Amino acid sequence: MKELFARSVSGIVFVALVAFCILLGSYSFAALFALITGLCLWEFYTLIEKQPDIRINKFMASLGGVYLFLAAYFYFSGLLPAGIFLPWLGILIYLSVTELFKNGLTNMHALAYTYFGQIYISLAMVLLVRMAFLPSIQDNGAYHSVLLMSFFIFVWIADTSAYVVGTLFGKHKLFERISPKKTWEGFLGELIITVGVSVLAAHWFPEIFSLGEWMGFAVVIVVFGVLGDLFESLIKRTVQAKDSGKLIPGHGGLLDRLDTVLFAIPALSLYLLLIQ
Repeated sequence: MKELFARSVSGIVFVALVAFCILLGSYSFAALFALITGLCLWEFYTLIEKQPDIRINKFMASLGGVYLFLAAYFYFSGLLPAGIFLPWLGILIYLSVTELFKNGLTNMHALAYTYFGQIYISLAMVLLVRMAFLPSIQDNGAYHSVLLMSFFIFVWIADTSAYVVGTLFGKHKLFERISPKKTWEGFLGELIITVGVSVLAAHWFPEIFSLGEWMGFAVVIVVFGVLGDLFESLIKRTVQAKDSGKLIPGHGGLLDRLDTVLFAIPALSLYLLLIQ
């Protein structure tokens, strides 16, 4: 009961913080998610270092991801030109050169993991910024807090629905080898409930998407969110870790909270590109 209480309180606080920063404005959104980007990268690289002989320059790699996110914010918001991305390339060159001058195959593995973290986490966060300033939604170049909130609300509804339905009715394992608690019943429950919410979103915000587009929005989030959850579970099983960290009581680390988001954002970005 104590763990459930801690999980509930920390979950509510986290959701409230994200919602507050998104709705307050683009600067608070950028500040919060720059911090989240850095912490997620740090957690990811810490997990990877649980493998024998793998050592990553976590500070520079995490700093590079944060810089890339902020560069994307200033570029997509129209405040600075594309040249703002050049220092990030400099950070990647520095990380590459320092690893190349070390001896041993494990150093090349470390470099590969370093680059993968930039793709897995930093690129997803860049695409989140792109979504925030999507040019074809309402006013070109404007900050779209409603679209961002819709995305996170759908993610939270999907996660909660999967947990509740899976707990109450789950019998058939979705992928037991990777995530023993996930069930087909939970997956179908979150799909039905999230698509149902998309119908309400189409009624409330018809100026953003049509009914069919809102339903597709929901399906993409659910399907790729589940894949993101399974992928992070696979990483943890590979390094024999229960959680990605201890930052959020009852939940583990930020990666444990945002694993669905990191896979859903790239897929949703492609979906939004296709329907525009």
